Amino acid sequence: MEIKIVICSLILLAAVHESVVLNKKCGVLVKLESFSGRFKRSFLQDIATVTSIRVRRQLSRAPCIYGDSYGRRGSRIYVDKGCRAVFELCVIEGELKTGTCSSMGFQRKVCRVAEKGTIVSVEILAQYSNYPCIFGKSIFVNGLNIVVTHGCSAKILIGIDD
Repeated sequence: MEIKIVICSLILLAAVHESVVLNKKCGVLVKLESFSGRFKRSFLQDIATVTSIRVRRQLSRAPCIYGDSYGRRGSRIYVDKGCRAVFELCVIEGELKTGTCSSMGFQRKVCRVAEKGTIVSVEILAQYSNYPCIFGKSIFVNGLNIVVTHGCSAKILIGIDD
């Protein structure tokens, strides 16, 4: 029985991976600069999610260290601590939507977010509940829906590959 479950999981992962790769584009160049050591982020238009980022050409004397002074989150990239650079990105093209989904009385709530495409990124923008909203524990993706449980109420940014 365990072998069947593992095989089904692998097939599902392969199917999801295949649909995501269709609109993947690499070699996108973006210049982003942190002046006076300040945090700066940039939304990328028509981008559902950034899958990778690397420094193509550093412009600052301050170091650009992934996860510390630059990085990515969903459809956004950011710089901090004086990092200035031209970055090379791999992205999945698509659209961004925001919505609120709330689990009332600890009940499971399904929120429809798209009519077509594939959800490729989910980011919690604001938590409205006293109960934690954690992706994979109280917020899940199910097809074209966001599902919240355990009293979670949040504003969510969703990247959709259409």
